[in-house]
This record gives sequence, structure tokens and C-alpha cells, in this order.
Amino acid sequence: MRRDYEENPPEGARDFRMDLPYNNPEKHFEYVYDPGLGDIVPNLEPPPPPAEPRMIGVYFGFDEDHPEGEVHLQVLQDLFPSNIEDFVRSDEVRFPELPDKVKPVLMRFLYTGELKRPNVNACSTLDELCEAFEIMFHLNAAGCYSAIITLTAESHASLWLINLYMSEEETKEIIEEIQEDWPNCSPNWYKAFLADCEYTRVNAMATESKKPLTYDPGE
Repeated sequence: MRRDYEENPPEGARDFRMDLPYNNPEKHFEYVYDPGLGDIVPNLEPPPPPAEPRMIGVYFGFDEDHPEGEVHLQVLQDLFPSNIEDFVRSDEVRFPELPDKVKPVLMRFLYTGELKRPNVNACSTLDELCEAFEIMFHLNAAGCYSAIITLTAESHASLWLINLYMSEEETKEIIEEIQEDWPNCSPNWYKAFLADCEYTRVNAMATESKKPLTYDPGE
């Protein structure tokens, strides 16, 4: 039996779906079009497992002369008291893998608890803005993953500062470039930004296609 999925769908937007009993196994599959059968069939392929993020660990050092990749436990305890129990439980602070140029900035933050705002302004070149944006974007992902609120908040504020001097299209391009090279680095609030950009673009194309051929943008 088929039925309208919406009780009162808008004109031209009828959505027909199979009205199956809850215990019917086909109800739990997505449906795809099979060109060989010329029909819509359940997609029986299991979804691929989510990719395991590439990770780095910042370990606890207990000497004043700390090697690269270690932080004195007392420093973390003083700077991030609300996180220390989670850190100690795993013997390290774990972050998504970072580019080499971001690691020193992260280590400096872990030792000082401070994250300097990027030195950008209206006179900065696009390359300078993108460089600062990329560093702060990775730090924001690291803060989100490790639940270090200070790192998340400070990097977030810096990203919006940089955005003041970038267009939406420039921001979208740099995010897509970062995600091509670092697919596991994607803070949720920027996913929403990209989705909104895509919706706006598609909506603009749809609106444009409805304009009459005699449309004069100067009118």
C-alpha cells in the first residue's frame, strides 16, 4: 500500500514512500534506484564504517626538561583542572592529527593556557588570512575533540576575527581545502556553515532558473 508521506504536502512536492509494518526488515533500509531492474529497491549494502581519525598524543612528562610531545602533568593540572581526570585516565591528551606548523602552537598553548589572536587586519593578504585561518581551524578541532573549553573558545573567536576580512566564498574554499587533506578535522559548527552555503547556492540557482528569459537584472 502506498500513501502520501505528508498529510498536506505543498503543490508539486508529493513524497510517496512504502507504508510498511514496523517489523518488516525492508523498512530499515534506504531505497535506491536500480537501473538494471528499472525500479526502486532496498539498498542492501551495509554502510561503510566511519573512518578512524588519525590521532596524536601529547604525553605527560615529569621533568622540567621536557622533550617535544610531552607536557608536565602539574602544568596541565594548574591550567585545565576540569580536564585533568580525563587526561590522567588515558595517560595523555589526545588530538586529531595536526599539520607540523600547528603542533608548536598547540604545545605553547598547553604550557601557557593562552592562545594569541592572529595578527590580521583589513590590509592582510588572502594568503596571510588563509594561513591564520588554517592554524586556528585545526586548533578548534583539537579543542572540540579534547573538550578543552579554553582552546575551543579562543580558536573560535580567532576564526570569526579572520572571517571579518574574508568573503563567504573564500571561507568556504579554505575549509574545503583543509577537509580534503584532513577529512577528520571538521568542527560541527563549520559543517553547518558549509551546508548553509550549499543551500544558498542551490536556492539561488533554482530562483534564477525560474526567471523569464526577458529578465533584466538592471530593472
